[in-house]
Amino acid sequence: MKAHIELEPPALDRKRVPKRVAGVLMSALAKNPNDRPATAAGFASELKAYSEVDFLFVRRAMTIYTEHLPVFVCLSALVYLPIIVVTAISLTNNYFVSHKYIPRTPGFIFTGVIALMTVAVSFFSVAV
Repeated sequence: MKAHIELEPPALDRKRVPKRVAGVLMSALAKNPNDRPATAAGFASELKAYSEVDFLFVRRAMTIYTEHLPVFVCLSALVYLPIIVVTAISLTNNYFVSHKYIPRTPGFIFTGVIALMTVAVSFFSVAV
């Protein structure tokens, strides 16, 4: 009981809870009644005000995204173009091997090379 009365509550994880929201929550847990919000409605409105700030950032990001959608689509296509090319090469190789236009051993070697290229190109595209 003594710890409940005297010790401050542990700090919130800053990675999960925004700094402003954590401040509002910690003020509600203050030991001194003068440091706490006067009413539940006041606490709720303060909490809502700080949580809506994050929503405004998301809304602004969506606005920017929709305004520049063609640019984002072109950049995505450019980044994933190497994957598309390697996939087309792989499909062509599989077709030639299955219809015996390419001998079996060189076809399998080429399949292994294509698999390594696919891994490298995938890492590149994801990193970009």
